[in-house]
Amino acid sequence: MKAEQILLTDERKIQFTLSSPTLRSRENIHYHYKLEGNDDAWTINDYASNKITYNALAPGNYTFYVKAEKQGVFSKTISYTFKINSSIYSRWWFIALVALAFLIIVYFIYKWQLNIQRKKSQQINELNASKLTAIQSQNESALYF
Repeated sequence: MKAEQILLTDERKIQFTLSSPTLRSRENIHYHYKLEGNDDAWTINDYASNKITYNALAPGNYTFYVKAEKQGVFSKTISYTFKINSSIYSRWWFIALVALAFLIIVYFIYKWQLNIQRKKSQQINELNASKLTAIQSQNESALYF
């Protein structure tokens, strides 16, 4: 039996519960398992330790393999394949989108500040022009006296 499932980023804790159809000779039954993508070594648990938990798995592809053993005879290996998606903020297109939005915001702030500086400069030029006109008119009126 092989199943495939895609999990979300916040579904990083996985627990497998193993069971055997027999109740006889439970002390002779052992579970051999490994989680490919996390570790490649087989781990052996006895019949009573049938809950296997993986906490905080990283995003990626995983395949869980398990087989039962009774006095040296192994059952068929069962696999379960799943993928944990990476978070949206760690994907390349999201980072590019945020960087682009940041650059656009900086550009508009720059343009806004530049516009304010132009208005101030224009007001100072108009003030200086009016002062110059006032001084010239004073000089002209002083010539007539």
